[in-house]
Amino acid sequence: GPLSTTTAPFHRHALICANYVAWMKGAFPKHQVTAVDAANRKKLPKLIEEAAGVVFTGGVDINPKLYGENPGPHTDNPNSPRDDFESALFDLAHARKLPMFGVCRGLHLVNIKLGGKLKQHVGDAHARDVRSVGKAKDRMHKVMLKKDSRLLSLLKKDSFEVNSAHHQAVDAKRLGKGLKIAATAKEGTETVEALEAIDDNGNYIMLVQWHPERMKTAPSSKKLLADFAAAVAGSAVQKSAEKKSPKAPAKPKTKPKSAPKQKAKKKR
Repeated sequence: GPLSTTTAPFHRHALICANYVAWMKGAFPKHQVTAVDAANRKKLPKLIEEAAGVVFTGGVDINPKLYGENPGPHTDNPNSPRDDFESALFDLAHARKLPMFGVCRGLHLVNIKLGGKLKQHVGDAHARDVRSVGKAKDRMHKVMLKKDSRLLSLLKKDSFEVNSAHHQAVDAKRLGKGLKIAATAKEGTETVEALEAIDDNGNYIMLVQWHPERMKTAPSSKKLLADFAAAVAGSAVQKSAEKKSPKAPAKPKTKPKSAPKQKAKKKR
């Protein structure tokens, strides 16, 4: 089945789709990487039946009403169709235990859906350090990985540089159920930079604040994508699909034809 990526129908839609699809395509030889959005709302149950994993992508701020708050002065105007679509997508994917990967807004969405909350604005000083909206090149900064995290065991580094384009962050004191902090910003704050599932017994969930699809050649991006691909390949949904898929009938074995015997010529 296809690997579903979700984006929103707004002015950078085509560019964002291309970025994520191009980043993921080579890692999933057995899957069609499909970009879906709110226009696919009616098809969602069918899409989820065929999906092997879901990537929630970056984009506009999520409506704070979804986590019980009113919008602050720095919060974007909401994209309600996208919020509704991705909320429904999460519910269906989570129920089926599909592996999930979240980027920037995607991290925020999954945290909210699991009962967590956000800081609507991390502060002007910090935002200047980590946000690069409208710039041709992403601003870079270091993140620190937690010692007991899957992320550290995967990347084998205590810290490394990531790009950044956000002014909101997960509230570290109000995490979604089943999630733990895997990385924080180095800038003297406890800004959450990555979340992951507490254990591997349920859903595979890996969520990052940075944009690995814009760091395609970085070792960290390659390892994150490979880890998610392995989770998709090893998921119960994928194994069940492989069992159900009809196998091509084995060709009957044929004995090789023996060369015709040549009669010995008698000497005259």
